[in-house]
Amino acid sequence: MTRLITLLLLCATGAQAAVAPVPRPDTPYAREAAARAEAAALRPGEDDMRPTVRPYRFTTPDGTYRPTSRPAITRAMLAEMRDPLPKVEAAGTVRRSVLPKFKPLEAMRNAFRRREREAPQSVPGGGLCGMPTLVGEAIGAVPGNGACGIPSAVRVRSVAGVALSQPARMDCDTARAFDAWVRGAAIPAFGQRSRLVGMQMASAYSCRRIAGSGKLSEHGKGRAIDISSFTLADGTRVRLIDGWNGPYGQILRNVHRAACGTFKTVLGPNANAAHRDHFHFDMAQRRSGQAYCR
Repeated sequence: MTRLITLLLLCATGAQAAVAPVPRPDTPYAREAAARAEAAALRPGEDDMRPTVRPYRFTTPDGTYRPTSRPAITRAMLAEMRDPLPKVEAAGTVRRSVLPKFKPLEAMRNAFRRREREAPQSVPGGGLCGMPTLVGEAIGAVPGNGACGIPSAVRVRSVAGVALSQPARMDCDTARAFDAWVRGAAIPAFGQRSRLVGMQMASAYSCRRIAGSGKLSEHGKGRAIDISSFTLADGTRVRLIDGWNGPYGQILRNVHRAACGTFKTVLGPNANAAHRDHFHFDMAQRRSGQAYCR
């Protein structure tokens, strides 16, 4: 009986050996088994940081199997990609964080363009009354007799690159309206013939009353300006006294009409004899809220 059992065991061992022969070391199956055994032998946290080679097989067009290989990512490299940035909490404990999420490139470009549009375009030496195209200086309060005077005055020397014949004192409301009219009406209108480079200031701040009336003029508050002529880049001087009905008549009428609304009072050569040689613009407030333009 004992001999029979021993014989049966020997037969079983031989059959097992025939079913699972030991792989030869020069076959792809042997290399794959060796790589798996090597990886299984590593203890947790142990890694030589060298990329191992994991063999795999593919079928060629003729139906044969060819071994090939590719580098594998080590466990340490996977750990770095999974938790790249360690952070220390206030209590002293360390936790892992994720990579920051970045905005798409197009969104960043749009945000930059929006900031550019919102930022005011600066002009060297400008910035008076919050307008980059106004050049001059703030001079504070200008005292005057009686009700005359300007609580907070500026002295304007040029507007949007157009030089004034003499510095003009006024308040910021008037200066900003002046700037809007020069940029929006005067420069584009004369640009049809030649570039506007200068203006003759007949008057700005002046403590006086309205002619034929006892009412204080807006000039006495620093809220009015008078312009008698325009100078162009080619040297041409366009005067209202003789240009209103001359070659530049239509341009002068256009800039006169465009001032209505920006200023509250707009008077020109057609208003009366006192204004036959200049434009008068002021910021007078009326009960109706409407501008008076003539």
